[in-house]
Amino acid sequence: MVLITLAMGLTSFFVLKGITGRNARRFPGEFRRLLALARMEAVVKGEEVFLCIDQGDRKVWLEGTDKVLDVPQEVALQSEGIKWSGAELYKFPFFPDGSCAGGKFVVKTGDREWVFHLNPASGLVE
Repeated sequence: MVLITLAMGLTSFFVLKGITGRNARRFPGEFRRLLALARMEAVVKGEEVFLCIDQGDRKVWLEGTDKVLDVPQEVALQSEGIKWSGAELYKFPFFPDGSCAGGKFVVKTGDREWVFHLNPASGLVE
């Protein structure tokens, strides 16, 4: 009975670790798609669209939509050349002409790093 309980506990640990690791591996691609979606929505709607980042709650979303990404604990989301207001909540604008504020987001997970350069003139991720 003890062996069965121990085996179930180890299985649960490895399944949970696999799920969290998978979420961390998927996050960079999902984040890139969210950046592209923000630009597209700004152009289509003809109004500013904000990518919101809450450092405290570890969430990223498009303002006014239900598109929310949870930032896994294993992932570090950093920015360069992007002005933070000092609060834990940041809003990054995409404009109706397709442009954006510009800057660079860096996603780190373990020993891997993804860099997303945002071209201010085109709003595209490079």
